[in-house]
Amino acid sequence: MKNINLPKIIQGGMGIAVSDWKLAQSVAQAGQLGVVSGTAIENVMIRRLQDGHTETVKALEAFPIETLSQKIIAKYYIAEGKAADKPYRLAPLTSIPLKPELTELLIVANFCEIYMAKQSGGQVGINYLEKITMPLLPSLYGAMLAGVDAVLMGAGIPIAIPGILDQLSKGEACRLSVPVTGKSNDQDFSLDFDPKQYSYKIGLARPAFLGIISSEIVAKTMIKRATGSIEGFIIESHFAGGHNAPPRKVKGQSHDAFSDKDSVDLERFKKLDYPFWLAGNFGKHNALQQAQELGAYGIQVGSAFAYCDESGIKPEIKEQVIKENAAKGLNIYTDFKASPTGYPFKIIKQTWKKAEHAPERRRVCDLGYLREATVDDKGKLEYRCPAESTKNYLAKGGTLEETEGRQCLCNSLFATVGLGQVRKDFIEPPLLTGGEDFSFLNELTNATKLSYSAKEIIELLSSENEPLSSNQ
Repeated sequence: MKNINLPKIIQGGMGIAVSDWKLAQSVAQAGQLGVVSGTAIENVMIRRLQDGHTETVKALEAFPIETLSQKIIAKYYIAEGKAADKPYRLAPLTSIPLKPELTELLIVANFCEIYMAKQSGGQVGINYLEKITMPLLPSLYGAMLAGVDAVLMGAGIPIAIPGILDQLSKGEACRLSVPVTGKSNDQDFSLDFDPKQYSYKIGLARPAFLGIISSEIVAKTMIKRATGSIEGFIIESHFAGGHNAPPRKVKGQSHDAFSDKDSVDLERFKKLDYPFWLAGNFGKHNALQQAQELGAYGIQVGSAFAYCDESGIKPEIKEQVIKENAAKGLNIYTDFKASPTGYPFKIIKQTWKKAEHAPERRRVCDLGYLREATVDDKGKLEYRCPAESTKNYLAKGGTLEETEGRQCLCNSLFATVGLGQVRKDFIEPPLLTGGEDFSFLNELTNATKLSYSAKEIIELLSSENEPLSSNQ
């Protein structure tokens, strides 16, 4: 088996800004792998700047290319914080090619998040979605400038990324193909990035690459076709929070349901001879030892860290989730239509909210991370999202059926971490996700203890003592 110098416990990379630098720093300081989310990180950075976030300014001042960082500070930083009723300024939307301003923001934002997370020592990784292709090249470069230790990626089969990490570490130009719906066979859409345009030095440490997968077949595909080395895999079951891999087709069974076919045969997987971490329902007492007895190198845990003190979720939301769990349990379900990606998405139903107090969200897409690139019948490149205005989506060649049940994950997840856009006609509703097992709350909280730390989670996961419910 490959030797790997990574911790046994990985804190899951949960976006947007749930797995922020503070959480990753706490986990890394405790000797495990802290992970920041790279999703929408440039808008996270500039919204923090507009809120007067001094830690972000300090990170920007540490960025090695002063002309870039000072330009961003001058444009977005508001020392006293923006007025509460004023909307946030936005970063440019992704496109082919990327606008130069967006490329710069991506490099700097990824650097800053890793830089802040690593200030107390330990190892820090970053999580990206392969489905969100367009920001990847400058994002990876920015994270590597800050010395990121690992890149974790799922939501697709990212076979090109290991080789791109090799190229970026050597200061070489790289190219990444972008999926475009409706393109002809002779059309090729890709994005190019040359670090020499930005580099203050040649030669960066190449981070470990961990593929997040849900099947042995995907792992084999990556091993066979990846352009560079893969250091390990995270096997994420459909019990995990956030996006899940779509169910495998089973004759006579609904496509909107998981089955035994969606479980990985670990005995067969072990024959691939790669280290692996298990994820999904491993946020519990003694989970690390249990996973290792199954042959795993370690575990990845998301939900337990998502609702701890150090995560980016608004404190009042975390407290409400803990109270609800204690009172009657949480209603967690898989929504097969909510995500514009088409992937199943775990949602915690906010049953404590009265329906009459939850105004309907207007369909607006001004962040665009989950848009798909398309070519219309005139050969024009455009972008569409099934959660945007239905009228606009249909005008771009989409179908009404594709819009049904879709939710704007981008804006709602920003609201969950207290960075929701300010609008005149509606309030951005927070969206909560989590795995199916929240039993860790019974161990870590009770009627009078409504919070817990990342350190407490790590102790719970690695404890070999008999569990003691804090409600007893």
